[in-house]
Amino acid sequence: MRAYIPFKVSGAKSRLSNILNDKEREIFAFSMLEDVISSLKSSSLDEIVILATSPDGITEITAPYGVEYLVDERDLNSAINSILMDEVDPVMIVMSDLPLLTGSVIDEMLGFEEEVVIAPGMGGGTNILLLRSPSRFRVDYYGNSLQDHISIARERGLSLRIYYSFLAAVDMDEESDLIELLIHGDGKASSYLRSLGFYVNGASGRVRLKREV
Repeated sequence: MRAYIPFKVSGAKSRLSNILNDKEREIFAFSMLEDVISSLKSSSLDEIVILATSPDGITEITAPYGVEYLVDERDLNSAINSILMDEVDPVMIVMSDLPLLTGSVIDEMLGFEEEVVIAPGMGGGTNILLLRSPSRFRVDYYGNSLQDHISIARERGLSLRIYYSFLAAVDMDEESDLIELLIHGDGKASSYLRSLGFYVNGASGRVRLKREV
């Protein structure tokens, strides 16, 4: 099976702008992408394709892993849906900000027989989509995409499974997500945060994100 990883090269993770500057967010985004690629490479997926909004910096990340990339400047929904229209084989769509993801999570999802398998995010988003009949589906990301994708699957008569996994659910959008990454992560993204001086402090009785100055 082929997996697509959508990746926004510039302006990524703007919701973290209160704690990371533009350059730090860019490096963090690439670090997470590398973690996701590494996890997918350790799974039984046959092929991985990065769907990037720009070629800038992509080759340096993909080349060592032997991963292909496509450039599409359109919005996420338009880019993915144009791919699904022409796909005859099953595909998986994996978000690029899942640094806790593991190959075993991917393999467990691949073992399900339903036509649509969704791994939701913490806030109602869709972090991973497995589509066994991709041309019969369309994506509708942003907002409460989990419910939107459930509705689309049911409207089109596609069998559906919701797959709940902490490792697949934790995406990096809020400060609290960085706490989870620092507690549980051991990849490129968590190492980068630590190199910036971030750490978790629970001295006050509540776990908080701190940064050395």
